[in-house]
Amino acid sequence: MQKIFHFDSPPEPYVSDAAVLCCFDERIRLAVNKFLRRQGILRPDMIVVAGGAKTLASPRNDFERDFILEQCGCQCGSIRRRACSS
Repeated sequence: MQKIFHFDSPPEPYVSDAAVLCCFDERIRLAVNKFLRRQGILRPDMIVVAGGAKTLASPRNDFERDFILEQCGCQCGSIRRRACSS
């Protein structure tokens, strides 16, 4: 296996500015990043899924909603957040 990228990440917990749930559609990425910067959110924890916050507002089934809620809370032990946004 060929190593193509090296990155060192500090092992200690950090404080993100917000957990942000959004759609993975590339067309909105620039707008999302611009919005977050204007809100003062410089270190977001991005939860990126098809449909974004729609998966919570009108999920197709219980599994979809439960999956997103699990993703929002799965890092609670190692990451602290100041806010949540979608």
